[in-house]
Amino acid sequence: MCSRTRGEGSLVYASRMGVRDAGVEAAAVDRRPAPVTWPHCEACAWAAAWLTARGRGMVGPRELLVRTDWRGELRFRERGELRRRGHRPDLVGRLPDGQLLPIEVELSEKSSARLKAVLELHGEWIAAGKSAAVIYVCGDEEIAERVLADGAGVGLSVDRGTMRIELVGTIQREAVEACSTLASTDWHLAGSGAA
Repeated sequence: MCSRTRGEGSLVYASRMGVRDAGVEAAAVDRRPAPVTWPHCEACAWAAAWLTARGRGMVGPRELLVRTDWRGELRFRERGELRRRGHRPDLVGRLPDGQLLPIEVELSEKSSARLKAVLELHGEWIAAGKSAAVIYVCGDEEIAERVLADGAGVGLSVDRGTMRIELVGTIQREAVEACSTLASTDWHLAGSGAA
């Protein structure tokens, strides 16, 4: 567990013992996450809370690291050089009908070439029937607009149903509201003896 600035809570991460005790197939965190990665870890945790509070299943970031089915290869040109990088989505959500939706958490600007390569990979997965769409959880409106524009350039869009854009602040609010609604419903049922 990493203590953070007062009022921001703690960042809890999966140690080897924690992964073993939980009985999940996931990669443990070998050492404390660096503070520079905390905002991304926190946004992924909010995305997981948002999915869970809405009754959606998911494959988490540490689970994706040990799976090969969600690993793709990016190819893009940057500064005149051809680059190849492995890529996995940050999470994968599961809808009640079984459809899978990879989720990308985008908090800072990537190069346009790299962002387009990630979007092209999602387009390939959608075309192959591996996923129904991609969800981007963006740090702010500016990043969201850039993702929408680059997505349109590779054939992904909200109108076509192949892309969904959410802001981190929105999913935080919706996760808290869903949990509050669930908690008040549970409290009401427990009080009435109907549990």
